[in-house]
Amino acid sequence: MKKILLSLLVFTLVVSGFTFSYGANSDMKYAETDEEIVQAEKMVNRILAKSEKKSKEMKFKTIKLSSVEEAVDILKKDGYPVNYNFVQLCKDIEKYKKTNKSKDTKHIVKHFNSITGLKEKPKKIKKLGLSFVDTVYAISYDDWARLTTAEKVLVVLYPAEAVIVNSCSQQAYTYTKEKFGYNGLGDKTDGYRHAMWNALMDARLDEHIAEAFSTAHEEKSEEELNQKAADGYYEYEHREMDLHNNAEGLECVSWYEIWPVLSDDTIKDRVSEKLTNKSSDIIWLHD
Repeated sequence: MKKILLSLLVFTLVVSGFTFSYGANSDMKYAETDEEIVQAEKMVNRILAKSEKKSKEMKFKTIKLSSVEEAVDILKKDGYPVNYNFVQLCKDIEKYKKTNKSKDTKHIVKHFNSITGLKEKPKKIKKLGLSFVDTVYAISYDDWARLTTAEKVLVVLYPAEAVIVNSCSQQAYTYTKEKFGYNGLGDKTDGYRHAMWNALMDARLDEHIAEAFSTAHEEKSEEELNQKAADGYYEYEHREMDLHNNAEGLECVSWYEIWPVLSDDTIKDRVSEKLTNKSSDIIWLHD
């Protein structure tokens, strides 16, 4: 019964617009402050620098995308899903960067917060006794508003790669449902989905970029991490599980392997072999 309820919850989130594209800015009715954006930039730069150093030492493959349109063409050839609303957002970012070359990442994030209708959180907030869909500011639940601050920074830095990341997340959701019949929270399906997402990304992108995006997905405040998720486990437990399984997914693709030489069927087999719930493989919180 618990699995059914969790599956229904995930389904509800998806049809409500909360896809597994990256994860979720739970405070998405507000725009970030300058300091929050700067801190997110620092975090992203640390992740990129650490992973890129490892990539160079191992002489990892280098995959360069020239434009968002090229990323879309690749996905179409792969038969992968394309979120055209997100594609348009990335194209707009790409265009804005080309016509505003002097603008830094913080400025661009703030610009897209502004045109999306996001406003900074006031110092004192009057809490409303309403559901989470009733927000202080009237905004649409678009793709930009759902991103964490770190994800916004990465989308600005890598708009073409972001389209691949978004599509791989949807494909991972599909593969998980094909294998288990549903997508759960905190269970084996959740672990499989995260590992699959990272493996699919790693086959199509430089590993340091894939790792940065999947880590940015887990960005949460201390307050958020100490709250309980729908399955009764704390958010920090989910974060630890997800980060672990992200890394396991990246390990499924060797430094020299790239799609289409490395097929999705092979990736699925490798991810499935890691479904042991041992610390050296994919883990989960409950059955």
